Amino acid sequence: MPAWPAEENLCATSRTTSIVEKVRTDTCSSAYGLFARHVRDLERANLNFSLASDDFRPALECVDVNGLEMDNFKAQLAEGVAAASFENVTGRVIRNSPVLER
Repeated sequence: MPAWPAEENLCATSRTTSIVEKVRTDTCSSAYGLFARHVRDLERANLNFSLASDDFRPALECVDVNGLEMDNFKAQLAEGVAAASFENVTGRVIRNSPVLER
């Protein structure tokens, strides 16, 4: 069993049916809201990310995800910034999330 970093050193926790991934703050630079990598069957609904000040990263980044389902995803974005970045994502289903359809 891997040793997880202390809670104060975490920037994201993603729990799915197949993986729990905790990422240290010193490696967090790809998404300001949710980052998922090497995940299977990720389903999320009613996510709403907002910013205190402009952030030029996407709200969502998915890398190597097999089965992604998002429903009612909302995110505040700085001008010119894409809401999401998808790399090697299969089985993607997006519903009720206009910001992801731009």
